[in-house]
Amino acid sequence: MGAFQSGSLAERNRFDRVVRIPTPTPLPVGDINAYLILPPSGSESLTLIDTGVKSPEAFEALRQGFKAVGFSIEQVDRLLLTHAHLDHFGQARRIRDLSGATVYASRAEAERMTGYWSPSAQRDEVTLSWFRRWGVPDDMLRSDGGMREMARRFLDPIEVDAFLEEGDSIQAGDFRLEAIWTPGHCEGHLVFYERDLRLLFSGDHLLTDISPVPLLIFPKDPDQERPKSLVRFMRSLERVEALECELVFPAHGDVI
Repeated sequence: MGAFQSGSLAERNRFDRVVRIPTPTPLPVGDINAYLILPPSGSESLTLIDTGVKSPEAFEALRQGFKAVGFSIEQVDRLLLTHAHLDHFGQARRIRDLSGATVYASRAEAERMTGYWSPSAQRDEVTLSWFRRWGVPDDMLRSDGGMREMARRFLDPIEVDAFLEEGDSIQAGDFRLEAIWTPGHCEGHLVFYERDLRLLFSGDHLLTDISPVPLLIFPKDPDQERPKSLVRFMRSLERVEALECELVFPAHGDVI
């Protein structure tokens, strides 16, 4: 399974039955890749992994990506979400409204998708108590860098249709995508592995030329031990390293 490296933009982003669709974001990380899995011959069963943010520009980029390979967003049957950051699920609700697709995510991330949650916008008293414990100056504690407002602008909350647990599989045409729990970047992050074809859709867990950020997790109980995100991330890397892969499709950057 390889890419067609010459010709149109669609050809340069097509890897046999997998199509990478970069869409713009307002974030420093730049574009995010949504991945469209094309159906086998004689079928119209489409699978999309991640969506991009909710913006006219991102939606148009997604729409043009579908059109370039002869399909439309209205034909999506299933939508798999790696995690609850706005660039990964921001326009999921619009896509489901148009297509009637079934939306899947892990339970931990699905809970966060029901509102305008952002990891940088957490400013509840439990979170603030941790920052104070670490000596963060009071004049810095209340600012979220505009992330709360960005979340309200660039995502639509959604109630997902089905939760994915570790080891669950989704049949996407003749692709069988296994959900693998990879905590670290966030609590309920999932990657999707096609074992027979040795393909991995890695979300933000593996990136081509960016170091994934193991984001802080704050327990609801201030006396509870805080999960160590970097330790979790390194253990998740060990799990993924053991997989046999020929191509990895990351959320940002070139295919690995």
